[in-house]
Amino acid sequence: MKTIYTIVLCFISSLVFAQQDQLEWPREIKAGDNYIVSLYQPQLETLKDNKLVGRMALSVKDDKDKIIFGALWFEARLSTDLESNTAVLESFDIPKIKFPDVDNEEHINILKSIIIKDMSAIDIEMSIDNIISSLESIAEDNEIDDKLSNNPPTIYFRQEPTVLISIDGDPILKKVDNENIEYVVNTPFFIVKKKSTFYLKGEQNWYQSNTLVSKDWNTTKSVPKDVKKLADKKFDTPDKKEEGDKSTPNIIVVTSPAELIITNGELDYKPISGTSLLSVDNTESDIILEIDTQTHFVLLNGRWYGTKTMKDKEWRFVEPKSLPESFKSIPADNESYAAIRASIPGTIEAKEAMYEQYMPQTAVVDRKTASTKVEYDGDPKFE
Repeated sequence: MKTIYTIVLCFISSLVFAQQDQLEWPREIKAGDNYIVSLYQPQLETLKDNKLVGRMALSVKDDKDKIIFGALWFEARLSTDLESNTAVLESFDIPKIKFPDVDNEEHINILKSIIIKDMSAIDIEMSIDNIISSLESIAEDNEIDDKLSNNPPTIYFRQEPTVLISIDGDPILKKVDNENIEYVVNTPFFIVKKKSTFYLKGEQNWYQSNTLVSKDWNTTKSVPKDVKKLADKKFDTPDKKEEGDKSTPNIIVVTSPAELIITNGELDYKPISGTSLLSVDNTESDIILEIDTQTHFVLLNGRWYGTKTMKDKEWRFVEPKSLPESFKSIPADNESYAAIRASIPGTIEAKEAMYEQYMPQTAVVDRKTASTKVEYDGDPKFE
């Protein structure tokens, strides 16, 4: 498909909306003879006084029905007509427009200016009822967000190789047919019980313990033959170790949300230039120490947690807006801090992450080669 730049050159002054009900979406803009730009129903975010802020998806389609999707963020003045129950978006401005597959800012800016120019000449009408409904929905979502639990998971910190084994809730044991063995159903790991002993298969190592949910797992060479046979026959095990890695990790088995932070030995700090912060260098986790308060911060799954002790279960949730001000000074030109900056409010990376969140995602599936494999735990049961 030709680039967005080519499409932009096709945007001539004959741009017009398709003849259709002004309250219907998507709206179509014809671009030359070969392209159609479709604007999808706006997703509203805020309305203060008469200034409406929102976003909308858009697509560009060529004469071969190939489509590029994007999104734009807009600000507009809202003019209402209560008698007709309609509102018109005026003084339309686009602070941001983004296409995932187009990196050239010059081309995008040309497209942006053309869309603004033509939208300023067109009355974009919306139903007042739809505006109210959309804003009420946002308020409800924000209320739900406020009620979401911010209780931290149990965070374990280890300075030696360790594997976190998760069980989804209380262990569910199921007896293996014709065997004196029970296996744990609600975990992807191979864990079985024979008599009073639990066995766990981890890569090349076997572990055993008399207590399932614990840290008291020890490596063993004495594994019953029928347990080994079952492991080979029915269950997938974690990926094999990388070549040269001969360490035997410790095991922690949990039944509730938990995270594991591992360092290669004692914490190894390095200064973050331009700040009073230190980062931990010998870990794959994003850990930062604020020197002034001696608080460690860790970023896990997009959420921040803090502690002064690094001990298990002594971490607290940290609101992004409550992060130290010095976090915003973490260098943007260091790629190793990209994920961190994307989770710090006010940074360019955080804004980009928000934009990406709203971008339409598409994928092409080859019907000839696509296949689906469904595996069942026992015989399938359809209801």
